[in-house]
Amino acid sequence: MTHLMRFLLALSVFFMFSLSAAASDRVYRISIDISENGKNLTSPTIVVKEGNSAVIEDSEEYGYKISVTPTAARGGNILLSSVINISGSDVSSPNILVKDGGETIFSYGNRSIRLTAYEFKGGS
Repeated sequence: MTHLMRFLLALSVFFMFSLSAAASDRVYRISIDISENGKNLTSPTIVVKEGNSAVIEDSEEYGYKISVTPTAARGGNILLSSVINISGSDVSSPNILVKDGGETIFSYGNRSIRLTAYEFKGGS
């Protein structure tokens, strides 16, 4: 094997490992807007690493707990695996596919929950 071939092989292996490492280092910013009867109750934002779960909870005042796990999907989409608990009961466990910057809305009784997900690229 010539030096050039060894160099190109080593370079391609390096890029392959670099790309797979970069893919697993994705971080997402997820905004959660919770309203009741059209009135905004709270709008927290979380930053979570791909494949990890983040929980937002306010079981005392408003009675909700939301767990979200983001994962990269094809076409620049984000898969949000979530569990939504209201007043001590799991009311939904949806897996939602959204575009980067896209949102989804759930309704439960007079409550509405909007999830918006972005791949976090740093900054504000």
